[in-house]
Amino acid sequence: MGGGVTDLTAILPRPVLRAESCTRRHGSGCAACADACPRDVWQVPSTDDPPRPDADACIGCALCVPACPVGAIIDVGPSAASVVEAAASAGGSAVVRCRVAQQVAAPGYAASVLVPCLGALDPETVAAAAVRLEEGTVTLERAACEACPVAPVAA
Repeated sequence: MGGGVTDLTAILPRPVLRAESCTRRHGSGCAACADACPRDVWQVPSTDDPPRPDADACIGCALCVPACPVGAIIDVGPSAASVVEAAASAGGSAVVRCRVAQQVAAPGYAASVLVPCLGALDPETVAAAAVRLEEGTVTLERAACEACPVAPVAA
């Protein structure tokens, strides 16, 4: 069964940190956003101040979003709701993949949902997408992950 492509990679705003939510303000020493970032976008101060993103260095992969334990990072990558809705509109089956995987994908497999990086998807988002498909399936296409500069972090 063939399908269309829902491109959610066009939604690549840069990360915004809600400083009031960041646990570093309370001395936690958390640096999960910086640890998850493949491009060293997050500058973590030596004090308890929140990290600051370098928007110019950000590639929009959104790996920092699920890494943050308190959900303090917003406005980067597609929302969970947009991924779920795109998968639900696919019909019987949906393949979630990045742009690189889309370029090497076999045609006619299923509808595609393009995201910046598979590593940025919460398991809950994938499960919600599968539930919305009712009897269909959601496949995470990892064909391009091995050669991707983000893959060592996301894999």
